[in-house]
Amino acid sequence: MFNIAEILTLNDLNKPYVIFLRHAEKAPLKKNEADYDRTITENGYLQSELFAKQLKAQGINLNQIKTSPVPRCVQTAEVIKSNLDQLDIIHSNLLGNPGAYIFDDQLAARAFSDNDVIAVINKLKHGEHFPGFRSLEEGSNILLNEVEADLRSSSNSIYLTHDVILASLLTQLLNLSFTYKNWIDYLQGFILIPDHTGNLKILLSHTNVTIERATLC
Repeated sequence: MFNIAEILTLNDLNKPYVIFLRHAEKAPLKKNEADYDRTITENGYLQSELFAKQLKAQGINLNQIKTSPVPRCVQTAEVIKSNLDQLDIIHSNLLGNPGAYIFDDQLAARAFSDNDVIAVINKLKHGEHFPGFRSLEEGSNILLNEVEADLRSSSNSIYLTHDVILASLLTQLLNLSFTYKNWIDYLQGFILIPDHTGNLKILLSHTNVTIERATLC
């Protein structure tokens, strides 16, 4: 469902678009290491190189990579950039540290200490409040405003981010319920593109969904 290579083969990207992408494989958490500091693995480097080569082979032209400032995302962005033509890397706290859905990362950390990521998102979906978190609707609107600004400027972008942000946005827009079986893996994601009416369309494998949200007006 979230295989970007498959999504690209099924769709013609002849308009400005944003590819939402989870970072490459991250290293296991070391003793006394903060989650923020986790880097990508050697396999993650190889995954990122292969992903970039697939984009190039399919004629995907990018203007920029917007990335979470967290090291594993920045590393993924740098590997992708090194295998493509010149493009800008821009750090964005909307994509991580803390991201669009969190306004206080220290308060929000308590939720993740008591719940796994999937439980947090599903509880937010059903209206439960966690200290430090914005609602899914509020966070998604902040993120989509950023998307719309890039689309209006005709920029083709990758947004490199984290599984929790990808899942939060899809939960809000598509009313998805996530489990470990349909979780978003490394270097997977989805694409946002304007349709012929100016509304946003989400491209997924074998299914596309239009959001009633005018983005280019």
